Amino acid sequence: MQFICSFAPAYPTDHPAKAFKSLHGLFAAPDSGDASRKIAIDLYVRTVPLPDGVRAHCFCDSEKPDTCFLVLVNETLPVEEQYQTALGEVFAHVLPRLAGAKGRTNHPPPVF
Repeated sequence: MQFICSFAPAYPTDHPAKAFKSLHGLFAAPDSGDASRKIAIDLYVRTVPLPDGVRAHCFCDSEKPDTCFLVLVNETLPVEEQYQTALGEVFAHVLPRLAGAKGRTNHPPPVF
């Protein structure tokens, strides 16, 4: 894994080392089972051939609450449009489901 960023009020030089310590703790600690205090989201985005002008398909697991999401993006789209389409699906379907919304939402245009 490569450290990318921390959302923090300050960024001392040992921040990446502390981030890796937190990451290690995630995998080393047993699960406490208190789901009310945890966020656990698995998000997968893959490109595949899709038929008849379909830009993407979005799936979620059948468990409640939904914690695993898969976005399939049409591989024939230009790479930048693949990213935009994937993010559009996440904003339109994944985030609202995580927030408890039901049904389809509008696809906001992701901006890079």
